[in-house]
Amino acid sequence: MFEKREGVLLIINMKYIRKNNIYTKKIGGKWYILENNKRTMRELNDVASFIWELLSKELTIEDLVKKVCKEYQVNVEVAKKDILKFITEYAKEGYIIAASGAET
Repeated sequence: MFEKREGVLLIINMKYIRKNNIYTKKIGGKWYILENNKRTMRELNDVASFIWELLSKELTIEDLVKKVCKEYQVNVEVAKKDILKFITEYAKEGYIIAASGAET
C-alpha cells in the first residue's frame, strides 16, 4: 500500500529507520535534533520522542502504529494519521529513511 504526502511517497509495509548521522540528544526523556543548516535544536514532544526512539530499529508504519496505540491508548486511525505526518515530515528533512537505504 502506498501513500503520498507532501511530495514524499510512503510505503506502509516498508521498514523505516532514523538516519544514523543525525546529531541527537536525549535530555529528560525527550529527544532533541540538531538542525545543522539552521543552527537550532528541534525538541520532540513525548509521542514523537517515543517514535524516534523506536526508529533506532527498522520498523514498518504498522509496527509503529501498534506500539503507539499500546503505549498511549489511542485508536488506530489517530495513531496512523499522526505517525504518517511524523514520518513524512522527518523523511522530507532527511532524518528518517527507508531501511534499505540505512547508513551506518
